[in-house]
Amino acid sequence: MNIIIKLTILIGIVIITTCVWSRTMKSENNQTDEMTVRWGVIDSEATFNDKKDSEDTLKLGVEFINSKENKDLNTAFYLADGTWLRTIIGSGGSRWGQNGAHPLGGNPFEQPLPERLKLTYYSTVNDKFYQLDTLLPMDKIRPLFTNTKKSTMEESAVDVPYVNVPLFYRNIQIATAPEGWVILFAIGNFGQRIELGAWQATEIEARYGTDVLRAVNTGFGPFKNDEEENQIRQEFRQEFFIDNLKERSPEVYERWRSGDWKISADWYKRMQIKYPWNFDITIDEHEWNGEYYAQFANTEAYDVVDEQVAKEKTVLKAVPNTFTTWVADKETGQRHYIEVHFFPRPKWDASLYQPYYQDPNLDYLSKRFEHLYPKRSYMTNDETVDANEFATVKLHFNKELILQEAYLQKGAEKIPLDGAYQYYLSPVAKGAFYQYTDGYPRFITKPKVEDLSDPAFVDID
Repeated sequence: MNIIIKLTILIGIVIITTCVWSRTMKSENNQTDEMTVRWGVIDSEATFNDKKDSEDTLKLGVEFINSKENKDLNTAFYLADGTWLRTIIGSGGSRWGQNGAHPLGGNPFEQPLPERLKLTYYSTVNDKFYQLDTLLPMDKIRPLFTNTKKSTMEESAVDVPYVNVPLFYRNIQIATAPEGWVILFAIGNFGQRIELGAWQATEIEARYGTDVLRAVNTGFGPFKNDEEENQIRQEFRQEFFIDNLKERSPEVYERWRSGDWKISADWYKRMQIKYPWNFDITIDEHEWNGEYYAQFANTEAYDVVDEQVAKEKTVLKAVPNTFTTWVADKETGQRHYIEVHFFPRPKWDASLYQPYYQDPNLDYLSKRFEHLYPKRSYMTNDETVDANEFATVKLHFNKELILQEAYLQKGAEKIPLDGAYQYYLSPVAKGAFYQYTDGYPRFITKPKVEDLSDPAFVDID
């Protein structure tokens, strides 16, 4: 798999060996058993550019609020009946689409799964407070956190005898975008991600002090007057957003100051739109068994293996970001790892890429899908779609396993995906079944379209 997954394998194996399941009984009113699960909370926030140096990355800038002065402004998870489970303490920091290692509200521990979220936070980019109070989609959360399935991850990746490692989910990620757009993800071992839901938080009026934003959970105010409160607020925003933007990206700063660069939630909502489509892979003189791992524009990332292949045919998907599959030689049985990227991105970031705000190359790709399904929106993501409406993303490889053609097809309409290129090809690692072998050439083929990246946002090689 890619480098992100390799880096998380050791962590995942430790979790597998230490995770303990228990059941607790609700004693009142003879209620049914409730399973407690080891779960934690992490974050990510909207990323506005893509830079080699992470210190130059521009992000939304979020502070999760917990006030000693006003309990209505706290951020916490609850059961549906209002029973408190845990408070979220901390600030945004992880890049959009990355799983992050900074736990909010403490390291994962066992307790009932959350059924309600009350979230309050401040956005330095929008200079506003937002609040969300919502019940959570337990029909999505409970199966992910209480069941395991076969995965493509292998303990052989860390030099132990090959054993296929089951996939389970143990973190809920709070992802924040501009204008109060909030998305929750379930994060599985080895970096797999499933979107749970998205909501528009409400803008609220709130007061805060220097200590709240610089040392979380130390209390709000009090202030002598509104003028003092506003001064502190503007000083914080000046330091942590405006000055940083001007210093790191002067051209972007001028665009933002002039109003030419408008930051909104619309782009993130577009990337979350799911369409009815499936992968269709043909390989000269080889057969494809339908297994794959993919990353998508909405930052979902998951594998489809064995018994999951047939079920996946009915699943709506966001625009594809990357695609990985495996093929075995008919004569020798040797398996090969194949990785394809669907649009240009900087070579230094190809294996670690995460969607950033208004990436023009990703926009170009997404418009191919929008052309086929112009009536789809985020609000249609949970609708059932007739099997006849499904399109296919078709990738054709020659017998040497080199990508020859990529296109999107629905009926007789065939739309070239000329930004697609083959990033990697290698034999599967010795003793493994899915893991690639390092050391082989990368960028096997090239995109057939121009790289549209803006130098002001992306370091071009």
